[in-house]
Amino acid sequence: MISDPISSRIQPLIEQLDGTVRAEAASVFEQFSKVIAEQQEHIREQQRRIAILEEHRRLEALARFASKADRIAQMHPAQLELLASEPGLTETELDAALDQPAEEKKKEAPAVEAMAKSVRYRTKPHAGRGALPAHLRRVDILIDEPPAPLPDGTKPREMRRDVTERLAIVPAEYYVERITTVSYCYPGNASGGVHRGAAPASLLPKSVLGPMVVIAMTVSKYADHQPVYRQVMALQRDHGIEISYPTADRAVITTAALATHVADAQLEELIAGDYIQADETRIQVMDRNVKGKTATGYLWTYSHPKGQVVYRYHPGRGGKHARDDLRSFKGWLQSDGYQVYQSIAGLFGEDVKHCACMAHVRRKFVEIVRANRDAAGFSVIVDTASALVARIDELYGIERKMKEKNASAEEREAERAERSLPLFDALMSEMNRVAMDPDLLPGSGLSRACAYALRLRNELRRSFINGVTEIDNNRCEQSIRPVALGRKNWLHVGSQGAAPSVAAIMSLVESCKRMGINPRTYLEDVLLQLAAAHPDKVAELAKTLTPSRWQAARAPVVTAG
Repeated sequence: MISDPISSRIQPLIEQLDGTVRAEAASVFEQFSKVIAEQQEHIREQQRRIAILEEHRRLEALARFASKADRIAQMHPAQLELLASEPGLTETELDAALDQPAEEKKKEAPAVEAMAKSVRYRTKPHAGRGALPAHLRRVDILIDEPPAPLPDGTKPREMRRDVTERLAIVPAEYYVERITTVSYCYPGNASGGVHRGAAPASLLPKSVLGPMVVIAMTVSKYADHQPVYRQVMALQRDHGIEISYPTADRAVITTAALATHVADAQLEELIAGDYIQADETRIQVMDRNVKGKTATGYLWTYSHPKGQVVYRYHPGRGGKHARDDLRSFKGWLQSDGYQVYQSIAGLFGEDVKHCACMAHVRRKFVEIVRANRDAAGFSVIVDTASALVARIDELYGIERKMKEKNASAEEREAERAERSLPLFDALMSEMNRVAMDPDLLPGSGLSRACAYALRLRNELRRSFINGVTEIDNNRCEQSIRPVALGRKNWLHVGSQGAAPSVAAIMSLVESCKRMGINPRTYLEDVLLQLAAAHPDKVAELAKTLTPSRWQAARAPVVTAG
């Protein structure tokens, strides 16, 4: 209906009219009021739809950077729209936008809104092409077709030359290596034996596939998550090369088996250190003893935030597997709240100090805010959870500043003792107060979140009394993502026997990606050396070929002066 102030002004005017005219005016006014009411309802419905669409855009951004979800949700819609439209957005760029002071955001708000509008309506001028890498070779194509002279003999004059560049590709060339081996002997001298030259490097001596082809398939599968059967189909489609799937599959998994000794050496290097992050995730495995479905195994992940990551396959999730993997480790062990890791620390005594993950604590309160933000009657719960998240963010703010100035372990320990530890103790006290609130339902999400944090209070606190560990296990959790992508693409591992080899090759590939090493370059060098080595010397050779030692051996030597 029309708003009360307008209605109160029109109604007296209608009352002043004569009978017939008054009735007709009242009827028209009533119809007009209905139309206005319908339009108002339509506007409200459009506003609701706009809110839903804006939420979808926010969720898209949250999905790309889940660890910064709560901070992204607080951004201005126009700024979020600009960031969400950038497919190449990096974490560094996002951090710069999130850490921008409020004063600068306020000054830039009109320009950001105008820019978002131009993107929305396609009115932004093209920024021009970016320069292509200088190291690529250039192939010149000259378009020079001068017109014929005019009837009076006037010849055309060159006005200008426009040079543009575009990226081109030569499709991969597959060729056949025809290997002819010539053998020699000494006539009439049987004791001279037969002599022949050394065979070229090979991963699989009797395979029709050369080493570079097998390594390319291995990298495509474990670095790019491309199943072998799709690679076989692409060879047939694009190059007319027909290879049976079993041949290609056996070649890849046999090559992956060469990595097992290197993965063992990687784990030895991790155990020799004083800090390991750990996690585990399920993986489906074909098993003849399990009828009608795949068996469930587990990849246990051990890593250092600034170094290598190692996967170990085990058929279960019991503590005995982790105890066997870490049997000689001494130092800081960080994980989520899974009790197996706490039991390891208890079993090994003072040699292992278990630290929990603050991100898991924070995540539970963020989920409460998201779930109840728009629900009627939950404002107190949302306010309480938001306040606890803000307290946790203060701790992360301190950590962020220490990373920006590349603080040493000693500096981190001192800073945490002075600033972070009092904040953490106050946070735990506040959570304890919330958990004891008689008005809080015992089974509510807020109650469970507080109970989870309080249960791990000692393990969480250990991260703030040293300068070695991080305050969360996020870096290790990131190494679980490739396994999740693998589950979606190649679905399962072909057999229980192949699972350890899969874990080993993934350890090499993911360590290379984390350390900035090209996996293809590394595997081409390392796997060929392992294949050519004597079986009795492979284990010792593997210790010198871990990604960390391989990278260190190729680091440029810095000389003084």
